[in-house]
Amino acid sequence: MKNKKIVVINNKGGVGKTTSSNELFAPFLSFENDMKPTMVYEFDEENLNGAKYNKSSCIKFSPQKITNCDLENNIIDILLEDSYAVIDIGANKSTTYFLEALEKSALDQVLSLVAIPISDGEQDTMNAKKIYRKIRTMNDEVPIVFILSRYSPHRELEYQFDYFFELLLPFVEGKDKQWIVLNDSDTIKFARREGKTVFELSYDKTDYKAIIKNALKKKKKSNDEIKIMSRKNKLLQETIKYRKDVLIPAFNKIREIILK
Repeated sequence: MKNKKIVVINNKGGVGKTTSSNELFAPFLSFENDMKPTMVYEFDEENLNGAKYNKSSCIKFSPQKITNCDLENNIIDILLEDSYAVIDIGANKSTTYFLEALEKSALDQVLSLVAIPISDGEQDTMNAKKIYRKIRTMNDEVPIVFILSRYSPHRELEYQFDYFFELLLPFVEGKDKQWIVLNDSDTIKFARREGKTVFELSYDKTDYKAIIKNALKKKKKSNDEIKIMSRKNKLLQETIKYRKDVLIPAFNKIREIILK
């Protein structure tokens, strides 16, 4: 699996593009490439959320301009690079300008995958439908997958994402009726605060139990500090569960789609 380029796009904000790019696709490509860093290009002049992963060993973040630049040539250079890369496209005008430049470049055909994240709102779904139609008009071969973002495991999937299953899925071609569920979790917030991905933190060997035991014994930590370490220990355990229950199955699904 060489020179893989994955575009993450939806012109609606707040649908999980940053999470999908940095918590799912970047770790996947890094995992497939002997844990070498994956380039994450973020085309968004309003928000640079990917910059929060500044301590990650599997992400190499690169902010990109949308306006006042040679956008088309920038996209050409990125797509022709011999590298693994995730291309995270911001909402609104960022999406419009990127798709226009991509179509002009005629290099949409080198994409390995287009991922369209959606949350559970009706507008999210309708915007995803527009993006899907635009991509398929441009290219009828590139694999497309929908990311059902911020799923609450205690709810029924078909109920939380009823707009997706009722308004969007019947509209798409048979080969495109595929989706990946990305659970909502406090571990994602925890990972961002640590500047790393959930996937990386799930391998963290910090023994908070031993640290807490030592702190209690020597009485050198305040109760508030011990509470923080206790919460981190809990979250660290949850990252392991998230990797096993959410990320690894998603990695397998991505691999299956790309290698079809």
